[in-house]
Amino acid sequence: MLSHFSMNGAMKSKADKLYVGLIPGLVLPALLMFLYWQRNYDYMDLQKFIQFTSIGQIHLKLISLFTIVNLGLFFLFIWRNHNLAARGVLGATFLYTLLVIFIKFL
Repeated sequence: MLSHFSMNGAMKSKADKLYVGLIPGLVLPALLMFLYWQRNYDYMDLQKFIQFTSIGQIHLKLISLFTIVNLGLFFLFIWRNHNLAARGVLGATFLYTLLVIFIKFL
């Protein structure tokens, strides 16, 4: 019974898992990028859109921009006291950051 309580005696939520923050932190920016493509460049197929955005490294700016949504997700988990889920969102954001750095210097 003690395993369901945190150090301060509050009940731990079953939703406070690392993957609960990691999965939406990875999917949400990608989904926003997909919706951006569908809304603004639906006349291009996905491969042409990627080539088009690669021309001035616009794709890096778009990835960075859509990753900002993770900030709201992070604070949502923090305010709900889901620290492990917030850590998952932070991990997803770091993965996107590594992706941008890898693409930038490739």
